[in-house]
Amino acid sequence: MEETLDIDPHRMGYAFTMWTQGRLRTYLLEQTGIGISRSVFQDLMQGLSYVYRRPKRGLGQEQDALLREQVKEALAELKKEPKGVKSNYSLWTKQQSD
Repeated sequence: MEETLDIDPHRMGYAFTMWTQGRLRTYLLEQTGIGISRSVFQDLMQGLSYVYRRPKRGLGQEQDALLREQVKEALAELKKEPKGVKSNYSLWTKQQSD
């Protein structure tokens, strides 16, 4: 299992480039014929000192920098507006009228 984690799945002919728990469990089942439940898999990974980290997905490179700055400024202005008075006695709050 540890050897597999060190190999790029794309280089092995897969269409993906990262091992997820499901993909790795499926691969190990195909290679060894042994199915591993999620909980046993998690225990094995923890015993090997592995932790799962989610990939960060950002769209910053796809966004217009000028428009992004304008939106940031507009949000800052909206945050400055006074908020309605909230009652400490109820979960209900009264909306401000226009």
